[in-house]
Amino acid sequence: MGRLHSTVIKTTFTYSEKSHGKEAPDGIGGAIKREADLYVHRGGELQTPQDLYEMLNKRLGSSITYYWVSRESIESCDELIPGSLQAVKGTFKIHQVVSSQPAQITHREVSCFCKRLEMSPCPCYKPVTVDLRNTVHHTDPGLFLSHLGNKKVF
Repeated sequence: MGRLHSTVIKTTFTYSEKSHGKEAPDGIGGAIKREADLYVHRGGELQTPQDLYEMLNKRLGSSITYYWVSRESIESCDELIPGSLQAVKGTFKIHQVVSSQPAQITHREVSCFCKRLEMSPCPCYKPVTVDLRNTVHHTDPGLFLSHLGNKKVF
């Protein structure tokens, strides 16, 4: 089992399949696709995801910041995940996941981009908090925190 770092960074993942009303992610995905299409139409070649990343970063005038995450970085993060995590029910309906605590996620069926998301998590669209150690579901994040007390997470 991997070693969990003592520092946890707040993370938000928004499922952004095209044409499912995700607003900003759909717009960014569309802009990237248009830029790639234009690049290829003008004679450029994009054979790999890294080619696309490098082409996008060379463009001038974009307000979008792109980050390349290497296979090694992903694999080192994978090593931190325990092999005994429980499944989260209803994953096909989940469109956003927020986490700022080890072994705890809060998810919702409708993505939220409000400024209150910094409250970890915001109360919009009925978020559900899940303790991945034993898959106890809570609809109120405060219930999870009061249940956890001062216990260590892993």
